[in-house]
Amino acid sequence: MWQIIFTHKARKDFLSLEKQSQQRIAKKLDGAKANPEKEFEALADCDYSKTRVGDYRIIAMLDFEKKEVTVHRIGHRKNIYDKL
Repeated sequence: MWQIIFTHKARKDFLSLEKQSQQRIAKKLDGAKANPEKEFEALADCDYSKTRVGDYRIIAMLDFEKKEVTVHRIGHRKNIYDKL
């Protein structure tokens, strides 16, 4: 089982969303605990991976040795990649 870790910015991003979006994102991350490779896909030209939850994107880094998913940012698809 993988562990999900939020950075300070990711936690702030998460808490700024409406409750329904928070619930959907929490459900997606809970599913990623079992098999994050299935939920996340690698971003081109960087070490981050992404997954979709409606119009929102979760940007994370997968550590296969420690079995950790470190969530770095959560945001709307139109501007999340500008924040990297």
